[in-house]
Amino acid sequence: MKFRPMSNEEYAKYEGMAVNSLAEEEARAYGAELVVAQRRAALAFEHLVPNRELSVSRQTIYVLEVDGTDVGVLWYEMRDANREAYIYDIVIWPPHRKKGLGRRALAQLEERLRPLGVRRLILNVFKHNQAALSLYSALGYEARSCLLMKTI
Repeated sequence: MKFRPMSNEEYAKYEGMAVNSLAEEEARAYGAELVVAQRRAALAFEHLVPNRELSVSRQTIYVLEVDGTDVGVLWYEMRDANREAYIYDIVIWPPHRKKGLGRRALAQLEERLRPLGVRRLILNVFKHNQAALSLYSALGYEARSCLLMKTI
């Protein structure tokens, strides 16, 4: 699997899909109105990648390729003096799922970051995403906090 840096043009296309996906996940998880979740997600993306300009952000976003085919995206940010990496998104496009590519991408990310001194990979996953929870658990990720919510 090849990790190719995402271009600004690719990011502009990806961002629309990713904002919608995050908004849908947050609306489902928190019972928020979709339009409100979409605004929140769009603001979060603007904060992380101002003006859709990757070169001025602290983000590392790769297009994942297998045999020259775009199979997904991996996005992370180095934190804590490069001792940890926060994974914002890992997505394998639907036609390429269930082939072990997410597992492979995360393993390769570990291989790339370990020599740089990174000791922790951190990510958030919504409780209703059982497929992702199973994958992360199988790869040794452990829950370190739990957000609780009560609707009143």
